[in-house]
Amino acid sequence: MKRHLALLFFVLHLSALPAFASAGSERLNEEDVSLIDAIRRLDASVQTLERLMLDQSMALEQQLAVNRLNTAIAYLNFRSRKIEMLERDLEHSRGNLERFEDFLMQLSQREEQLEDEARTESGETLQAIEQAKEEVAGRKKLITMRKERLDSEILDLEIKIADLQNQIDSVEAFVQENLDM
Repeated sequence: MKRHLALLFFVLHLSALPAFASAGSERLNEEDVSLIDAIRRLDASVQTLERLMLDQSMALEQQLAVNRLNTAIAYLNFRSRKIEMLERDLEHSRGNLERFEDFLMQLSQREEQLEDEARTESGETLQAIEQAKEEVAGRKKLITMRKERLDSEILDLEIKIADLQNQIDSVEAFVQENLDM
C-alpha cells in the first residue's frame, strides 16, 4: 500500500509538470506531450488498480464471513442431530424406568401376598413361602439397583442435552448476528 501511495504521489507530481513547463517555455515538444499523456494514463491505471484491489479485498472478507456462517450452520445441524439422538435415548430410558417402577410395584404386591399366606400356612408350605419371599426380595433389590443406575443415566442425559442446547444457542446467536451484515 505504501508503494502505491508513493507511485501515486510521483504520478501526481509529474502530472503538474505541464503547468510548470508552460511557464518556462511557451511550447511543449511532442515528446513532452506524449510523456504527459503516458503519465496520465498510468495515473488512471493505478487508480483503477487500487479500486479493483479494494473491491477484491471486500469480496474476500465477505467470502470469509460466508464460510464462517456455513461452518456455524453445519455445527448447528450436527449438534441438533446429536440432541435428537440423546432425546430418543432419554425417552427410551424413561420408558424403562416406568417399567422398573411397575415391576417393583408388582413385586411389592407379591411380597404382601406371600406375607398373608405365611400367616395362615405352616410346615413345608411355610418353608416354600419363605423361599419365595427371599426370591422376591432378591429380585426387588436387583431391580431397585438397576432403577437407581437408570435414574443416574437419565440425569446425565438431561445434563448433556442442556449443555448441547446452550452451545447451540450461542452459535445461533453468532449466526443471527452475522446474517444481518
